[in-house]
Amino acid sequence: MANEVLIAMRPAETETLRRCLQAAGFAVESVSTIPDEQFNPDILTQALAGDFALLILDAAPLTPRSVGGMEHLRRLRQRSLLPVLMISEALNDAERILALELGADDYLHKPYLPQELLARIRAILRRTHAGVSAFRHLLKAGNLELDKLKRTVKQNGRELVLTAVEFDLLELLMRRVGQVVSREEIAHTILGRALNHNDRSIDMHVSNLRRKLSGASHYGARIKAIRGVGYSFTVSSL
Repeated sequence: MANEVLIAMRPAETETLRRCLQAAGFAVESVSTIPDEQFNPDILTQALAGDFALLILDAAPLTPRSVGGMEHLRRLRQRSLLPVLMISEALNDAERILALELGADDYLHKPYLPQELLARIRAILRRTHAGVSAFRHLLKAGNLELDKLKRTVKQNGRELVLTAVEFDLLELLMRRVGQVVSREEIAHTILGRALNHNDRSIDMHVSNLRRKLSGASHYGARIKAIRGVGYSFTVSSL
């Protein structure tokens, strides 16, 4: 949904955020962080499964006992371009810089005014819709890296030669990693036309892309055909 936000915070803070966002017209889902800020796989699972406009993520400081929000952000950026606003209470300068380098779109320091929270969210969504975010041009899956700005794909550091259609197809599948992308959507988004069920051009492009990705590794096999529906790019581990 264009206005659905996922909150990954401590329960006490989640309800305050929920009321603020719902009053501003946002739909809200939430998942709680784990005590002592250990990694919670449910955060990643829910962020990848939903069609969210934004993730608000607790950016608890790193400690010997805590991964804070950084590990959640790092793993999310391996698989998704979902915009992320991190909220912190006591991050130092180095940790704030690390959050941005890992791919956070913005961060907000507590305590904050509700008006500032909403202003930052709207600014992120404006940048997202304009496609100009500086932190979301890279898609990564293991040793496979796609750069949307340079329109390059590298596998184990070696650049692959892809056609424009193959590049756009891979970008679409990686952006929706773990989800099924229908043949109708591929035809409309990549080929710019309605699907002709007698046309095998999509299958040809997928076959060529698989072959190129399989040249030096197993990534071609990550593109799975879902019979009668479409294709999905899968990653075996986080």
